[in-house]
Amino acid sequence: MPASEPDFDAHPALAQWLSLSGYAAAALPVPEPARSLLDATSAVHGDLLVAAVGEIADVVQRDPRWPVILRERVITRRTLDSIGADLDLTRERVRQLEAALREELASGPVTGLVVDGLRRRIHPFTHVADVLSAVPRLLEPIPDTGVNLLDVVEAVAPDWSLVGCGWLVADGAADRVDAVLREFADDTGAADVAAVAGVLGVDAGLLADYLSTVGCRFLFRGHVLTRDRSIGDRALAVLTLADGPMTTAQLAELIPGRTKPSIRNALGAEPSIVRSAPDTWTVAGREDRNPVNHARPEMTPGMYVHQGRWSLLVDVDDATSADVSYEIPHAIPALLDAPFDVPVNLPGELGPKSVRWRRQGAVGTSIADHLAEGSHGGGRVRVIVEKHMEIGGVPPTTWHGPWATVFSAMGLGDPPADQREALSVVAEAIGLPADAPHRSVAARLELRGQFFVGECLADALAQGYTLEP
Repeated sequence: MPASEPDFDAHPALAQWLSLSGYAAAALPVPEPARSLLDATSAVHGDLLVAAVGEIADVVQRDPRWPVILRERVITRRTLDSIGADLDLTRERVRQLEAALREELASGPVTGLVVDGLRRRIHPFTHVADVLSAVPRLLEPIPDTGVNLLDVVEAVAPDWSLVGCGWLVADGAADRVDAVLREFADDTGAADVAAVAGVLGVDAGLLADYLSTVGCRFLFRGHVLTRDRSIGDRALAVLTLADGPMTTAQLAELIPGRTKPSIRNALGAEPSIVRSAPDTWTVAGREDRNPVNHARPEMTPGMYVHQGRWSLLVDVDDATSADVSYEIPHAIPALLDAPFDVPVNLPGELGPKSVRWRRQGAVGTSIADHLAEGSHGGGRVRVIVEKHMEIGGVPPTTWHGPWATVFSAMGLGDPPADQREALSVVAEAIGLPADAPHRSVAARLELRGQFFVGECLADALAQGYTLEP
């Protein structure tokens, strides 16, 4: 006996369901002719939603009490007694009417397609705002009820729901997330958000939002902490992920609701955490395992010997002109034998300046006062960092040609007239002897990553020495 057919056209409905579910044609195993048809369904779900609104309106109109029960009981969850008082019905009769209404709504074929399509679009979770942006007709009102389509389909959906903080979440999503978190958590209970997102098949940013809002989880440096019930648990995970020791005040910012004395007491009793300095904490065993700075100025692009001292060429822009720290190469703190994560002060004409290096980079305190004093705006300056801080100007290169390009890139001014002398100047600037052969100079430039300068040097040597005004 043939199956009964629905009272709507199945083919457009299928296309509209595909569009609503968010399935990309590229992800479906279909031949190329069918793919072009699927591509055309990218925004045709509107008709399906209009049909669902009509189907729900037809159901609700079958009983004059159902609009009230839909709005007040199914959607807003008023008590049976209060609704019964309004309709002059017993609580049991209201319950029966609610059950009958839910059954009728859930059995609607078009409504069922909408419920299923949304389940596939949100799996395992997504922002309500994102869904409404893609499918705005979900806010289409149901006539004479005071509710909209999303209200109704969420109320009758068997396997997903609207969470109060603005999320649509599939049933079982929380258990699935927790299981993957347990699988990826390290010894301190920290799990990499990107790795977990990859297993779940969701965007890492979306997962982070979900964990911090719906999951009420604490995130730190791209990790979610699965064990943070106690001060010791959270502090251990944070210190393990941090670049180095942290003070009690720094930890207090990451452990809200706890006082500094309570944090000190808890950390003092935690065997996995030790004091590394007054009121400063680190993971036990890590005290002597700070990284070693192996950077060398002669292998660092932008650093050159000037009058016997290493210096850094710095472009004067908004960042360096601002009264904030600026990035410097690791070679500078290495040159100064700076300990890990400990600032080293350099005396200077306008007061001391400090440099500091950590795992994520090295910084120097602002040189904005020096720049303002010397009026170096819009050009380059030479920051000399050995023994004391000096800021000097960079002479312009007024000639043209390969040699001029090399000297300009290195802030050396105009090249001398003799080619051998010019090569000696370049060699000494990058830490080589003045009589270093050109092959050594070229190799050093390549190791420093200054490939363009090396190519210009090769051109200059190949063409012979020429200067062009």
